[in-house]
Amino acid sequence: MFAGSVFASTLADKDTDKDGKLSVEEFAVDKKKLKKKFTKLDADKDGFLNEKEFVKSMKMKGEKEK
Repeated sequence: MFAGSVFASTLADKDTDKDGKLSVEEFAVDKKKLKKKFTKLDADKDGFLNEKEFVKSMKMKGEKEK
């Protein structure tokens, strides 16, 4: 699955503590804007994006670009 490979690549680049999840601090560059987006994507509200949440966000992004 393409989105899964994107997640793996993103995880490799941004997962600074190597726990297999992206925290808001690892995900965000423009913290104000991205923290809001991150919070929306974090479906289970655990403070992390897991692969399922990330893949869903990639699908949503793809639909917006059509």
